[in-house]
Amino acid sequence: METVATKLPPKLVQELDALIREGRFPNRSEVLRVAVRKFLEEGSKTAAREPSVGSDPRVRRYKDLMRRVASDPRYRNRWVAVFQDRVIESDDAMDPLVKRVLDRSETPVQIGYANLEGKLPVARVPGVRVRRP
Repeated sequence: METVATKLPPKLVQELDALIREGRFPNRSEVLRVAVRKFLEEGSKTAAREPSVGSDPRVRRYKDLMRRVASDPRYRNRWVAVFQDRVIESDDAMDPLVKRVLDRSETPVQIGYANLEGKLPVARVPGVRVRRP
């Protein structure tokens, strides 16, 4: 076996150690091996079951909508809020746009980044905390 070093938040380490104390696993390495194995198995099942994002018709419609909206120079390379195929708000930044749209009565509103290439914006999200009962 190869050694793989990793850092984990203290809370996860406490949960690992609790599994060992309960006698469910002999040591931390075994917990991590089982978890990684399960994660990889589930990932391959999910990949085989789900179509790629690019083939999803909803994604294609979103990209087409953003290209269409971007054809108007007022909205090109800006964040837009669209209701029933009509731009109702736009902004250079997403957060202020979302705040304004939340105060409006129209629903559902689609928010996206209008660009001629139809590229999806990339969001960087900090780590997710999972609460267990």
